[in-house]
Amino acid sequence: MLRFYIYGLSALLAVSLFYLQGADYAGWEFLGFADGVARLDKLGLPHAILHYFKSSRSIVCWNGTNSILFSLGPALLHRLYPSILWGHIWNFALTLGGCLLTTRFLRCSRPVFFGAVLLSPPLISYSLVAYPYASCALPFGFAISFVLSDWVKRRHLTTLILDVLVWALIFELSLHCYELGKTVFTVPIIAAISIRSLPALRRIVWLASGLTFLWYIHSLQQQNIAHALSSVQLTPEIILGGISQVFSKIFIERYVDLPILTTTAFIALFFVKRQRWFWRLLLLSQAGLLVMGGMHGDFYLRPRRALLFLFISALFSAWTWRDLGKKTRVAALMIFAVGHLYSLASIVGFYRGPEQLVSLPFTHSQADFKIDRSLIKDTLNLQRQIQAEPERHYLLYGYEDYSENSTDPHALPERLFLGLAPSDLAKLQIISSYPCRYSCVPSITREQFVDQIPQLVPPYRISVYKSHLNANFMQRYFNNATFQRMDWDLENFDSYQISAWSPPAAVELPLSKEVGCADGEIGVFSRRLDSPCLLTWVDLNKAQMTTPAEARNWPISSMSDSPETFLFSGVLKTPAAGVLHFNGTVDDEVVVFLNGAVVFESLGPKAETPFSFSVKVPSTLNLLQVLYRNSDGVGVLKLDIEEPGITVKRCETGVQ
Repeated sequence: MLRFYIYGLSALLAVSLFYLQGADYAGWEFLGFADGVARLDKLGLPHAILHYFKSSRSIVCWNGTNSILFSLGPALLHRLYPSILWGHIWNFALTLGGCLLTTRFLRCSRPVFFGAVLLSPPLISYSLVAYPYASCALPFGFAISFVLSDWVKRRHLTTLILDVLVWALIFELSLHCYELGKTVFTVPIIAAISIRSLPALRRIVWLASGLTFLWYIHSLQQQNIAHALSSVQLTPEIILGGISQVFSKIFIERYVDLPILTTTAFIALFFVKRQRWFWRLLLLSQAGLLVMGGMHGDFYLRPRRALLFLFISALFSAWTWRDLGKKTRVAALMIFAVGHLYSLASIVGFYRGPEQLVSLPFTHSQADFKIDRSLIKDTLNLQRQIQAEPERHYLLYGYEDYSENSTDPHALPERLFLGLAPSDLAKLQIISSYPCRYSCVPSITREQFVDQIPQLVPPYRISVYKSHLNANFMQRYFNNATFQRMDWDLENFDSYQISAWSPPAAVELPLSKEVGCADGEIGVFSRRLDSPCLLTWVDLNKAQMTTPAEARNWPISSMSDSPETFLFSGVLKTPAAGVLHFNGTVDDEVVVFLNGAVVFESLGPKAETPFSFSVKVPSTLNLLQVLYRNSDGVGVLKLDIEEPGITVKRCETGVQ
């Protein structure tokens, strides 16, 4: 009876949540899958495997593009039958399969394990998303199964060799799973300390294996690992503060999880009889990771960072079941029943409450994994238009746009790349000045597209993302073209059908008026702002300039959090209206605005590269803004005006 109740409720919840989610998937869910498909097509399977093997060891922010398992797995299935859902199916199948194998190897009660999982909405939700957060359970499940198996007592030399091999495979697996899985080194270390029946030589091998992997992970100094080990002093006050944060987020605010599963696991500590010290130390180590997050502040405590602790709590509850008497089991079942009602009420409350920026309960985060329903709707509408019409479609939207920033990308290019059949995908050309963000789907740069425009054969269609960078794109390159604006119910794009094209005429820029400006220099590394040298900045790492307050309105996606992004503003003063000729050099990215309109852009990281452009200024006073970003190393930006008699005033109060 218990088995049918648990399995039936689990299946009902999984199907219901997946249905209620609809198409509201976070952008992070598609990165590894899309990158796997693209690299499989470009490199072939052997070279793609080698790429992801190397990528798993050189990451900035771990995601599916750093994993053989979660990039090439769904990509190979996509080759057999194209579907945008393979990432979700693959992650769910591996999570479920790993749990089934772990409970089988440990010989613990599966109904109790899945009953414990149902106490925790984060465990349920994260098993259904395509981003492999739940994958951290895989290396831990196999490691725990291995140390608690009957192999523990064996003393043969071949057993020592097998130990090294098994730990090497588990450690390698952890490198391709969510970052929490890399703490799997704690399992052999804790087992070597706490399991009494372990032979001395094997104890040494396990301890050495765990410490070696700990040293290796520490040497990589990847983003979250490096941050976890830095900037916090282990004083009693800070440690108590971390404990207080964890307690509050689980038991009071119920932000990280509902308190039932955590409470159940800690109660089970008093009833476990087999390998009690192993489980106590393992739970303590994972609780310690949560406390470490709390010591960095409540910003770092998120449901997904408790997944490993919650998985081990559920596994421990199932392990302890065999040690319970009949009366204790009845009491445990009553706790489960109450906990399931509490969990279901929380999930129902999520869907009955105000619309959230996430599509599944307890997948919220202070920084990322949010959904933009307007972009999702636009993606589906664009997909339908591309499928319905034979014309070539150009999409001016790329990784430089703020909605594709590296903190919380919405993955519109990846959604289209995976959602379109090959015949429809051949009609789409994505225009992105960045070839990659984390994933790399086929695209061309803005410069390449501008060069191609004279050779394009009408009719064709173009959709332009509404951003500061693209505001006057059609005016710059299609002001002599014959086109019709299309109404495709797109909120974030303007779409056009081009029926004829002729070379564009000079662009008439808007006027600007001066407001309270004084003579001076712009920037600590600028020269006098007179002809022939207008602006020169070198070694911008040391410059102290103001970044735009509204990063979303500016073109470079990493603008908001990049310390090497600079905005220089001034009033361009000319003897008369007319054409000005600019030339300069840039390393890496620059966008030039005149009276708020883009007159030149060069995006994407590059070595020092010369550029030139001409612009017709409408009056003697014009607002000049130069937006610059240095990716790494020493930044270089030089901008000259050929015409004499031109000055630039620094504007303290701005120009409107």
